[in-house]
Amino acid sequence: IKGLLIYKMKFYTNQFTQLLDKIASGSVKSLLLYGYNRGFISAVINQLIKKFNFFTVNLTSKEATEANVSLLANSNNFFKQKELLKIDHSGSAISKELKQFLTEGNFTNFICFIGDESLPSSGIRKLFEDSSNMAVMACYYDDENTVSKIANTIAAKYRKTISQEALVYIKATLKGDHQIIKNELEKLVNYTHDKEQISYEDVKAVISSDLSANGDEMCIFFSKKEPELFLAEIEKLRSQNINEILMIRALIRYYINLFIVTSKIEEG
Repeated sequence: IKGLLIYKMKFYTNQFTQLLDKIASGSVKSLLLYGYNRGFISAVINQLIKKFNFFTVNLTSKEATEANVSLLANSNNFFKQKELLKIDHSGSAISKELKQFLTEGNFTNFICFIGDESLPSSGIRKLFEDSSNMAVMACYYDDENTVSKIANTIAAKYRKTISQEALVYIKATLKGDHQIIKNELEKLVNYTHDKEQISYEDVKAVISSDLSANGDEMCIFFSKKEPELFLAEIEKLRSQNINEILMIRALIRYYINLFIVTSKIEEG
């Protein structure tokens, strides 16, 4: 479709409205969410529950056998609500029986798989991308353009505007987890409840420049043997739902780059 960045049934985070339309029309009956931004994944789940008045049933990967899923996907609860089956799925493999059940789409409730932070293009991800009644959304951290769009959308919702200086500060400061970004912007709107425009001073007063950790600073503090500052960055990264594996990878990349630069200096 011209102007729409959808390949097969793969949606990007800025296309959540289109995804909701597909679910509402019944053309998408099951969804796979994966990626590092667990806050955004939680926000998607909450929006699905709110918009479609779903009753949530949680399943682990071990519990999600074809027999269990097929039973729950067609069950009716006491309040006659449609149910959202939220399945925490480990790895990329999916059983042949469950794959066939999902592909056929003969069920009434909605099924949502929560995948790992990183998935290969094969396995469960390929299944959800290629099937006509299934969809996948990769959830990664927000860049500056996305943060700017979120900020302006929230401000407009409360009939406010944001000054250019304030917007620059917001984009530079709010990084990482989608839910943290939204929470900080909601605080900003509440703080400026009696104003039509959000100023740079308002943003400075509400949003701390130390809110988002910087992976580079974590690496620098580690290399300079400053444990207190290093551990402070670690805690900030954890608060942004960034796990230890990503932190270790950042340190490895930092030292590889340091080695390359040092080698080139020695070679002249």
